[in-house]
Amino acid sequence: MNGNLVPDELDWVKARYECSLVQAFKTLQLGVQSDIEAINALIQPGIQMKFYLAAHGKRFSVVCEVNGTPSHSIDFGLKDDEIVVGENNTVTFTARLTLNNAGACKLQVNGDELEQWQVRRKALENFFFDKNRGRYL
Repeated sequence: MNGNLVPDELDWVKARYECSLVQAFKTLQLGVQSDIEAINALIQPGIQMKFYLAAHGKRFSVVCEVNGTPSHSIDFGLKDDEIVVGENNTVTFTARLTLNNAGACKLQVNGDELEQWQVRRKALENFFFDKNRGRYL
C-alpha cells in the first residue's frame, strides 16, 4: 500500500464481482434491525410506541407503531441495480454500489460514497427522532 490507502495492486475484477447489491441489501437489513433494537431500548417507559421490521422478499419496511396501530413506515427495496428508500410511496433516495479507488465496496447516494451506517442514518434519523411526528424519546 502507498501512503493514501490505495492498494498498489488489487484484483479489481474479483473485488467488483464480490461487491454484490444483494449482499449489500442483506447487510443493510441486518443493520436496520440493530438500529430498531437500539431505538426501542431508548423509548421511555409508558410511551406507547415501538418500531419493528417487516420483510417482504426484495423489500423491507421499518414500521412505527403507536398505541398498537402502525402509523408510518420507511421502505427499502431492491430495484434493478439500486436500493430504493422511500416513505408513503415516494422515493426519498436511491443507493447504488460502487467499487471506489481504494478498492472498497461502498453505497453511493447523490454522488457521495457512504458507509452502511450512513445510509441507515440518512433513511431513519428523522423517522426515529422527528418531534413533529410525535416521537418524544
